[in-house]
Amino acid sequence: MTEVDSAPGGQRLDIWLYRCRLFKTRTLATRHIKKGKIRLSRFGQIQRINKPGFKVLPSDEISFMRGSALFQLEIIGLPHRRGPASEAREYYSAPDS
Repeated sequence: MTEVDSAPGGQRLDIWLYRCRLFKTRTLATRHIKKGKIRLSRFGQIQRINKPGFKVLPSDEISFMRGSALFQLEIIGLPHRRGPASEAREYYSAPDS
């Protein structure tokens, strides 16, 4: 999906995961992505992501396992920095809520 990778206004997946405090370091986020453990749903299509530079957009949904916890999140926004946890939670939500 080359048009998705070059989406304007998007943010790299590894940076988004790090800034939203879902991984402690960007390196850990990158390793997790490279193993192909992240699935992204966009426009009803689900694909496995294995490139840290993949651009995510608001309204994308991602799912992944970290340890024994399953994370299913809808991307609401793209953070400009890694702020406190309360700020980071404003950029994603559970799709059911």
